Amino acid sequence: MRVEEVFVTIAALMAFSIPFILVGYIRRLRYEELVTLAEQGLLREDLGWRGRRGNGKAGLRWGIVLTALGVALSCGLWPIGFVVDGFPLGLGPWMLLGFLPTAFGIALLLIHRLAGEDEAGRDGDAASMPAISDSSDPDPDPESA
Repeated sequence: MRVEEVFVTIAALMAFSIPFILVGYIRRLRYEELVTLAEQGLLREDLGWRGRRGNGKAGLRWGIVLTALGVALSCGLWPIGFVVDGFPLGLGPWMLLGFLPTAFGIALLLIHRLAGEDEAGRDGDAASMPAISDSSDPDPDPESA
């Protein structure tokens, strides 16, 4: 291996690892801050994005964005198949760049649809669940008889 190849490999590894190192360092600083505040009996007022509860539409938004991005990439990459010979219907391995985001987007949309709110607007909490026991039965425990 030549010196240039080694240098390029090391530079690429450093370029990809620096963001992960910075994110890890920032997380450690936040953790140490939280532990210090907890030892003093204080609570951090600003919890950032973790302290706020959303309306549950983030999965829907990301599903729409990823599906649209995947369809756009698929439409844009499809003509490559007509330039390169040997692929049926112009579908080659480059189409994965469009099919993968489309599949993830559709999965997010299905998750939102299947696990989301019901038609009455409730989110499936215990208060909206029907009662299990029959109120006309004076003894709900069958083994006590």
